[in-house]
Amino acid sequence: MTLPRLLLVLLMGLLPPASGAGGAYKWVDKDGNVHFSDRPPEEAEESVEELELEADIDPARAAEGQARLDDSINSLEQRRSAQDAAAEQRQRQQTEAEREAARRQARCHLARSNLQVLREQRPVYSFDEKGERVFVEDQDRQARIERHEQEVREFCR
Repeated sequence: MTLPRLLLVLLMGLLPPASGAGGAYKWVDKDGNVHFSDRPPEEAEESVEELELEADIDPARAAEGQARLDDSINSLEQRRSAQDAAAEQRQRQQTEAEREAARRQARCHLARSNLQVLREQRPVYSFDEKGERVFVEDQDRQARIERHEQEVREFCR
């Protein structure tokens, strides 16, 4: 059961029955406090007054009340929908932030590994499109070291 429907059921339970079964009673206790109830007090009070309640509800007022109730339900549904959309957006942002953190961590690890290999002064090579080894020259080695140092600064925060 949705929240607005649950509220409607609860509100309906609080309303008195439409039939005129039973009356209402008003009395003033010994301290001067005024009480209203659907049952007379257990102890006899001198000033117990039985009230006659009209069971008929003006259709215009009933329609007005129903319209207000419908507006309240619609408002609750809109707020709930907006809250759900906001929660979903926060979840998407969190997921994207976690993915970005994982990408940064992977780039950091790769940059550090490449930097370590380049600094060891061993011959470094890669393979070209023909599958042949291409060795990194000394002047190119320094440029690659600087590039990987920059990547470490950028991704390893």
